Amino acid sequence: MGARWISRRALVLHGLLIVVVPLCFVAGWWQLHQALSGNSLSWAYTVEWPIFAVIAVVAWWQLLHEDASERVARAERARLDIERVAAERSAPGSEVVEADGANSERVAIAARREYQAHLERTR
Repeated sequence: MGARWISRRALVLHGLLIVVVPLCFVAGWWQLHQALSGNSLSWAYTVEWPIFAVIAVVAWWQLLHEDASERVARAERARLDIERVAAERSAPGSEVVEADGANSERVAIAARREYQAHLERTR
């Protein structure tokens, strides 16, 4: 339980919270003064900045109590998805042209042609 609150990740989250929440309230206070001086749009921001502070606290709490094994599993799923997409792009018969080196000009030309065709279809 204690490691959850003092791990490197937790300390970074605590630091971010210590910076973000006061900044949100300072921005809200500044917007309140702008609104009182006649800027009617600032009324919305006056309410919005404290809501951002609350969202930051909720995100901090959720990230702090996130299960490490679940986070690792999610990262592994993302890595496998990236590998799957890369394999699909490099498969024979794939219409995707990689944008590297000599192919970059062909990709740009193909993108321009596709965009021009899109414009013609929408006219």
